[in-house]
Amino acid sequence: MPNGCCKKCIPRNETRIPCSTIPVTKDISDAGCKGTITTNYCSGSCGTFAMYSAEAQALDHKCSCCQEERTRQQEVVLSCPDGSSRNHTYTHIESCLCQDTACEPVRARRAAPSRARHSGSQALRPGRG
Repeated sequence: MPNGCCKKCIPRNETRIPCSTIPVTKDISDAGCKGTITTNYCSGSCGTFAMYSAEAQALDHKCSCCQEERTRQQEVVLSCPDGSSRNHTYTHIESCLCQDTACEPVRARRAAPSRARHSGSQALRPGRG
């Protein structure tokens, strides 16, 4: 089932890690000048699910993405091939959190026709016309 962010699930065998910042070192370049930064990215579990609801007689979805909560502009000095230096500004992630997103239906697969069809059910399904 898609997860609202990436539109696909990748099964993991490890324990679920909550949404958090993960430090990463990256090489960057700008106009031929190069440097290395240590910044963060957001990663982790946000409790996305699809579950049958007897009350609604349909699937209930909750889609949530691990995304940036707070960022700041940070500056790094890059070294250029001619010996000069150049300032470069990038966005540094300070914190992450789970943010609700709209769940999008899977279009690659079609479910088998349901026996319990209601005449107004098409109006309740987003993305169908």
